[in-house]
Amino acid sequence: MKSSNWFSSNRSKIITLLALLSLGLAAIYGFTHQDLGYKEYISQVVPEDSEYTELMATSQGVLYAILDDEGQPQSYVTISQGQGYGGPLLVALNWSLDGIIQQISVPVQHEDLPWWRVLEARHFFDQYIGRGYEDPIQIHEDIDAVSGSTVSSNGVAMAVKAGRLLVVKELGSDYKDPLPGIKFGLPEFMVCLGLAFVFWVRTFKPFKNPKRARYLALTYSFFIVGIWLSVPLSLNNIASFLVGYAPSLEQFIIFYIVVWGILGLAILFGKNYYCYWLCPFSAVQEGLHFIGEGISPSSNAQKRFRWVRYALLWLALMLVFIFRAPNVSGFEPWNLFFSLKGDFQEWILMIATLIGAIIFYNFWCNYLCPVGASLDIIVKTRKWIGNKWKSLLKKK
Repeated sequence: MKSSNWFSSNRSKIITLLALLSLGLAAIYGFTHQDLGYKEYISQVVPEDSEYTELMATSQGVLYAILDDEGQPQSYVTISQGQGYGGPLLVALNWSLDGIIQQISVPVQHEDLPWWRVLEARHFFDQYIGRGYEDPIQIHEDIDAVSGSTVSSNGVAMAVKAGRLLVVKELGSDYKDPLPGIKFGLPEFMVCLGLAFVFWVRTFKPFKNPKRARYLALTYSFFIVGIWLSVPLSLNNIASFLVGYAPSLEQFIIFYIVVWGILGLAILFGKNYYCYWLCPFSAVQEGLHFIGEGISPSSNAQKRFRWVRYALLWLALMLVFIFRAPNVSGFEPWNLFFSLKGDFQEWILMIATLIGAIIFYNFWCNYLCPVGASLDIIVKTRKWIGNKWKSLLKKK
């Protein structure tokens, strides 16, 4: 009887410890079983029965010499790594002996399938064919990126540049790849402006009626963060940092602003400055609920069902750590809503979510959103640490 009472009183702590332990084991498994298997992808860009020898290997890729019947090099193959939206991607390139790209293939990628298909349909990869190792391959300047797939486009470019460096070393050239600078423009400024406004309103409380300020922030996020930029905070973004697959800071500082701006404010001040304030999908749900005049469950009912968010967060992170693929966590419907590109299952989920939002207030945010669950955990942990610190100071 006592053991039963002890378990009931400590149930949440036990579940939390088991969840953390399982996530830690999943992360260790994923890290120790990571095998990109470069050799098996050589046949993607040369005939399958080609003879080859490895010439050079670095942390970013491998250079092979493809041999003719007499054992002499007839071309080079590089297989190198770049960072995409959903994790690392591998690019296989066949180079002529004087350093011109003759063939390209991407045998490994973890991108959202609809956006990747757009790259293929628009012949994005063909732009690299015929380019020499000294030709510039800067996205937006020399290589046309596909709108909506900019991160994937840059990931491919990063992998091509990594392969090019291997060829440059082999050829003994003194060519140096120009380093891109950090690009801070209007999109980045607009995201910072939204964060600054919400921080000001929630921290200093300058308005007697904060609801109007919240509606203003939600409207701003819907048009700027959602429709124009399509960069709402996603579990995919967070997971990329957790497994070490963060995108290039120079090319994608906006993702660092979104992820670390929102998480950083939660860690520093113990408040959620994003959910219900700057999340564009929250704006969509509140608008639908207002139009539909649906049900607003009691606070007790909300607490009873909010565990689903944490279960989904745990399951998504388990898969991310095991497979080291952040894209497996990308089931949030906002991506499809603002891009209108997705698979059949994603359309079903989005439609069901929108119908749920009409009936129940903030249906996705309250009961299903893994980002909201992540921020809740951060805020609660921050407050717990703060309280413990205060109690220690009082004892002194």
